[in-house]
Amino acid sequence: MKREPVFSLVERYLYCRCIKHQSSPSQNGHVVTWVTFGLCPRHNVEDMAYEDDGNQDYHQDPYFDKYGGYDAFRAFVSGSEHIYEELDGERFLPACEVAGALKGLYNALSEPSGAAREALMEYTTEVDANFDDLGRGRSAMWEDWVIQQAQKRVQDIVKPLYEQLDNTPPVGKIRGTEGCLTRPSTCEDRNDANHLTETQASDE
Repeated sequence: MKREPVFSLVERYLYCRCIKHQSSPSQNGHVVTWVTFGLCPRHNVEDMAYEDDGNQDYHQDPYFDKYGGYDAFRAFVSGSEHIYEELDGERFLPACEVAGALKGLYNALSEPSGAAREALMEYTTEVDANFDDLGRGRSAMWEDWVIQQAQKRVQDIVKPLYEQLDNTPPVGKIRGTEGCLTRPSTCEDRNDANHLTETQASDE
């Protein structure tokens, strides 16, 4: 008689979601996942190295499908400076892979079902709960991501519009967009650009 587990148990690190420990695989394919705080030996600033069950290609890990793929997950997580530093920056997302990861995140958040967005928000909730437990406030992950996207919109869409104008517009007032140009200098130009940005700052 051979005993088989009813389901597979997988323990993952809270921040990077690499596998910490896992049980023998279940024949029925059912997986129960729980997350735990800890320093992943692949992603930590303490240079801690030890054996776990996490040395694998996470691009092939079906766990990350709910986030829109491993690239989308890494891009989202790296939107928080707090977590990015905890995971030792480029160990988690090398600079040469940032563009591809951001494209993956854009595609994931563009899905009509909203499943990836919901999964990423669940991740944010779990991380923020840990930050609260540690007395460190909030991780501000989603806020950081929104600010990052606002800055990108300003740089890529609104600023080129101003470069065609003679007048110098006011400097932006939104955190994360300091030094960027965020609103037209004339009413006519404002009407043309109104639909291009939701991040206008008013000092009138």
